Amino acid sequence: MSATVNISTFNEMYLRLQQFFDYSKKAAAIYDDIVDFFYDADPRYREVGRTAANLVDNGIWDDPEAYDATYENCNEWGEKRWATPGVIVNGELVTTKLQNVNLGLEEFIDHSFYEGWDGHKFETDPSGGPLSPYHPWNKETKPRPQAPNWREKYTWSTSPRWDRMPMDAEATARMWTTAMAQLLPENPYLEPTGHSLKMLLPESKLPETELEWHVPEVWNAFERNRGRAYCLAYTALVGLNVWRQGMELLKQGRDAVSTPFKIPQKGQQLGVGFWGPDAASSATT
Repeated sequence: MSATVNISTFNEMYLRLQQFFDYSKKAAAIYDDIVDFFYDADPRYREVGRTAANLVDNGIWDDPEAYDATYENCNEWGEKRWATPGVIVNGELVTTKLQNVNLGLEEFIDHSFYEGWDGHKFETDPSGGPLSPYHPWNKETKPRPQAPNWREKYTWSTSPRWDRMPMDAEATARMWTTAMAQLLPENPYLEPTGHSLKMLLPESKLPETELEWHVPEVWNAFERNRGRAYCLAYTALVGLNVWRQGMELLKQGRDAVSTPFKIPQKGQQLGVGFWGPDAASSATT
């Protein structure tokens, strides 16, 4: 899909963004009320859905001036994203490097309707880091349908792990890594503090509002839902920052919406999940 952009296009984009400003203010307030109500009613609600605070996210929303799609430079362009890549273990940030995130990934099929594989095609990544035989690059998909057995195999889903640990991969993860890493570029709307993420939502029908999402003391079902509500505001403000960048480019006459690309005819290309928690594949060289 291709399009051209002009000032009218950007005005239309801003009008759509505005709708999310007020919606985000309401969503965050509602979920704060809900969570605090239950916590005040009975502190035991903090134990609902409580797990270890282990989260992983590849980051999202690239800096177009830094991104070059190479594995060699992915640590650098990854840290320039509006959502910082990273791994949280027991509530603490252990890395923001995409190569480290990638090296720790494994996928197991012990309880899945697949046969195992024996190959270890990629023993290292392009930088020489060791890869597990269970890394997604080494995986061979061998379906083996059978009747579900809860003690053996019962699902088509696999069991992804990072450094052999189960991880949450959801919207709150990107706020958590971003808040703790404090690597965001200077901007008027988002401020990571090391323990929280401050968000300044502009005036729309509702007045200008400052929200602050705090790294939770307990990682449970309530904090997952609260985090998703705050992530609406976070996403809207990333959109606003990118909109401002686009306006500056437009003023400079830089209105191209694509760049030439040729599929490499030589060398080895790998599908790498370096875009958000869903790990949608993107090509790196």
